[in-house]
Amino acid sequence: KMGESFIDTIVMMGRKMGLVVLAEGVEKKEQMEYLMKHKCHRAQGYYISKPMPEERAILLFKEWNSQEPEDSRLSNW
Repeated sequence: KMGESFIDTIVMMGRKMGLVVLAEGVEKKEQMEYLMKHKCHRAQGYYISKPMPEERAILLFKEWNSQEPEDSRLSNW
């Protein structure tokens, strides 16, 4: 519970400051669901994708970026 409280506080502070909040090290579905529920903007980690060559990462980023609204800072996922 203490870890969850800490995460909630960090996400809330970042959002209130108008920052894009990025969670690193997401490895499990439960972690991803928790972050989505608490409106964390972005996540990275093995649950999202295993390490990949730079060229593949750039293509994946462009694909994801083309699906986001214009002001992605205000979106949740």
